[in-house]
Parts: sequence; C-alpha cells; structure tokens
Amino acid sequence: MTNSNDEILDNLNFSGDTNSWFDLWHLHVDDDGKGNTDWSIREKSLKELVRLFHKLNEKLKAYPHQFQLWIEVYDNDSEDDAIYVHTKNPNSNNFPTNFPTEFPPDLENERLMGFLAQQGLSLFGQKMMEGNVYFLYDKHVGLQFT
Repeated sequence: MTNSNDEILDNLNFSGDTNSWFDLWHLHVDDDGKGNTDWSIREKSLKELVRLFHKLNEKLKAYPHQFQLWIEVYDNDSEDDAIYVHTKNPNSNNFPTNFPTEFPPDLENERLMGFLAQQGLSLFGQKMMEGNVYFLYDKHVGLQFT
C-alpha cells in the first residue's frame, strides 16, 4: 500500500507552473472496501491516509498557490475514504471548496470516532445521503472551509 501511494504523491506537480493545479484531486487507499468488514484493515487504511496527509502537507509548504488539504472519512464505507488536495483550476470555478460545518462529529461509529479524535487534526462532520462524513484538516494549513 505505502510504496505505490508514495509514488503517486511523488509524481504530482507542485511546481506552481500552469499545469500545476488540483481539481478536487483525491486518493483512496482501501479501493476494495475490505475495511468495511475488518476494523484492523480500516485502521491501517486510515493510518495511511493520515501519513499521506502529512507528506502532502510537507510538499505543499513550497507550493506557491493557495490550496485546501483534507481527509474525508465515511462513517460506514471505507472504500470512499480519501485524501484531497484542491486549488484554483481551469476545469471549473470551484475553489475554494466550502463545506458547511453542520455538526460536531457524531458517535454513530464509536471505534472510528475514537481513532479520528486521536489524530491531532481538526474534525467536523456533515450529514450526506451516504451517511455521516467526517473531514479532518489542519486549521493552520491552506485555506479553511467556511
């Protein structure tokens, strides 16, 4: 899991040139959803997302444009969990992305909430059709959600 994810991040363009932009770019680490049936697999995938968050944060320190960086975690669907980078881009006028911080994290999935609360990142939740979605971010990194 780790080597291929690192290669993907290492091949992203953080130069700031005209081809260096991210339109809700994201990476899933549990592509087959095995974390839905086995907490140890989900926890390993979540730890990988947090590791990738910190690696992207380091890469973005030298990025000359505004950006947003966050992890999205779905209450009961590990296949959809992902890390996101977003910037102004030529595809659409969708930057910055704004998520209404509708509710503090629910305790629907206590094991998941325990893990998320221990990551040292800011956290809010949003009710969506798919269920509760949690957003982890560092309020000192990039543009914030409003």
